Amino acid sequence: MTAASQLITDKSSEIMDLWASRVKKNIPAANESSELALRNQLPNVLEDLADIMDRYDGKSDVDEYESYQEIIENSLEHGRHRATSSHYTIKQILEEYIIFHRVLTELLIEKDVYTKEVGIVLKYSIETAMFNSATSFSDSIQEMREKMIGTLAHDIRNQISSAYFALDIISN
Repeated sequence: MTAASQLITDKSSEIMDLWASRVKKNIPAANESSELALRNQLPNVLEDLADIMDRYDGKSDVDEYESYQEIIENSLEHGRHRATSSHYTIKQILEEYIIFHRVLTELLIEKDVYTKEVGIVLKYSIETAMFNSATSFSDSIQEMREKMIGTLAHDIRNQISSAYFALDIISN
């Protein structure tokens, strides 16, 4: 597991470059973002993944919530950030993570450090990131909708009140 962690750490910029090029090829919204905005929190997720693999001792439950706390925080931020980009959808966020998983799996297999345990930790880590990022994206969009509706309702109410006031003055 340590060999996989070290490989991910050593090859992180190559992993991110390959991921970014595939994402730009497959996800239209990615082409609307700057390189910095595209990568956003994913380098942090990659670092978290390497740390999780490094800590994994083969005995603890792989799906323990505490093991993934760093990934959870960074994937929540990733989802919130994507919600502020006008072109992203939940489907596209999930596609980003699928591409991320494929890039990592291909590299780990190519370098002969992919094991069953590595695959399990990778799977749980990416699933955790996907779930939290999609949830955060959805919650952020809902919050923005509620704020927009509240603002519109307030603005319309002011206009209607002004109109009623004007009608009341005219009729008197």
